[in-house]
Amino acid sequence: SVASYLDFELDLDMLKKLNEVYVDARYPGEFGLLPYTGPTLADAQSFYEFARDFLTKVQEQLEESRST
Repeated sequence: SVASYLDFELDLDMLKKLNEVYVDARYPGEFGLLPYTGPTLADAQSFYEFARDFLTKVQEQLEESRST
């Protein structure tokens, strides 16, 4: 798995939530089956911060691997 290559922990619950948002946005015909209409502003902020932090960590790890 990809996780075995990472030198940091992943929040699997957050990844599941992001995947659900992606699938719901990718396949909008399923919106009628959802318990809510979409992520809240607070959810969106949390997703953004998670993605930003994840990107930073991956970039740092790539830089470290280039220097070795």
